Amino acid sequence: ALGLNLSDRDYFISAMAGKTQLSNMHVDRVKQQKVVFVSTPLYARDMRQIVGAFVTIIDIETTSQDLMNLVAEDVGSAYLVDQQGTVVFHTHVEHIGNPISTESVARYINQQPIEASYSGTKMIDTPKGQVYVSFQNVGDTGWRLVVEQDVVRIREGANDALTVELFILVLVLLVAILIGILQARTITEPISHLTKVMTANMHGQKERSTLQGKNELGFLSTTLN
Repeated sequence: ALGLNLSDRDYFISAMAGKTQLSNMHVDRVKQQKVVFVSTPLYARDMRQIVGAFVTIIDIETTSQDLMNLVAEDVGSAYLVDQQGTVVFHTHVEHIGNPISTESVARYINQQPIEASYSGTKMIDTPKGQVYVSFQNVGDTGWRLVVEQDVVRIREGANDALTVELFILVLVLLVAILIGILQARTITEPISHLTKVMTANMHGQKERSTLQGKNELGFLSTTLN
């Protein structure tokens, strides 16, 4: 909005000092929405004097929806934490603007180094049960991407997958057995027929074989006739 004074904002101060910055969470003074600002300095033509700042506004609640692709809603949650430990983006928007809600998880995350691209994973006890917590530092911004997953739900998913695999294995075995039986019958039935014809002829009974074919059994049938 024209005439809005942003001189007290951290992202504006950084831009005027020659730095590109991803801000902490702010409440937009125009629309009163929770947002994040990305700012970068604007230089004069000589590329020496900073004459202003270019600022991009990122709507937090809208962007948080993209995090839903990282983890199923019934398994856990994913969120971004800024330098101050405030949840900026979250798959459950009611957590936005607050510290990490689970004390044991917050303690683990806050104890980790802030160096660029550092990451880690740990299973943590919480009042609601055990969770797998994974995090990834976002470059040198001081932000962290955190994913929490319920251990029980993960194991249930693994058990369901194992059950399906076992069912498929049993089904494949049954089909293999059925195919084996059918193939065996194509051999045993002709042999039984030829044996019957040979036995009858040995006892003086004139019996002809009805078996036909171009394989060895067919040739034997023709010979008997």
